[in-house]
Amino acid sequence: DRFPFGIGCDGAGIVVNAYDETTKALIGSTVSFTQNPSSPNFQGSFRKFIYVDAKEVIPFPEGTDPEAVFCISNPLTALNIIEVIREGNHKAIVQTAACSSIGKMVLKYCKKTGVSVINIVRKEEQVDILKDIDAQYILNSESDTFISDLKELSTELQATGFFDPVGGEQTMKVLRELPYGSTVYLVDNLSGEATSFNSLELIHSEKSFSYINVTPWILKKTPEDIQNIMGEIALDLAQGGEIFGITVYKTYPLSEFEKAFEDSIKYASIGKVLLKPQE
Repeated sequence: DRFPFGIGCDGAGIVVNAYDETTKALIGSTVSFTQNPSSPNFQGSFRKFIYVDAKEVIPFPEGTDPEAVFCISNPLTALNIIEVIREGNHKAIVQTAACSSIGKMVLKYCKKTGVSVINIVRKEEQVDILKDIDAQYILNSESDTFISDLKELSTELQATGFFDPVGGEQTMKVLRELPYGSTVYLVDNLSGEATSFNSLELIHSEKSFSYINVTPWILKKTPEDIQNIMGEIALDLAQGGEIFGITVYKTYPLSEFEKAFEDSIKYASIGKVLLKPQE
């Protein structure tokens, strides 16, 4: 009751009740879910119990730990990005915030499909984390040679897709060095800063802006498409989460959600912070 709106889009847990015959088979199952904040039925996942539509859940095999499948919006965003890469015919891409959970998923998926990824981070320890998962191309934006390295590498690989969760001044700083005809896809604005650009610069280089927004993307899918997308995520997670698995840095009871929120920002490159409302 401390906020006038629900908080939290993702969650996972055990189904304890169902209200029609078609969904009663889910009782006792481990499921994950994501809710659309724009929906009139949105409640927010920061709670002990939640009512969700059966179409919003992904069921997992018996015995699956909810902690392993709690954050479904990250895999959905990663698959949205992968679809854009495929449809844009990008043979190589650039991504900022590459050490984030989504960044790691995109990197792993691209390695599987043969797409080269230039990973941009801002700390040396993040370079080491990406090396541990066999990232081939890693650039530290704090390096003195960052711009020249980016221009050389993006030209060599023909990296024409740029996925940017950071925003602010860095967006144009990176896009400017990419090949003719490149597109930046805005994923988030973690910097909290405005992004400005010179229209003529974009026109003369035929570069453009687009965006990634997973909610309208998934809502436009057919039921069969959604089943295939969710099935791909569920299969990977059920087999150990090679691509879509998420590292949990720390867990907190719901009563300490302010501290959990602080740590989720501070340790984002290490792993997710998990709230456990039942504790």
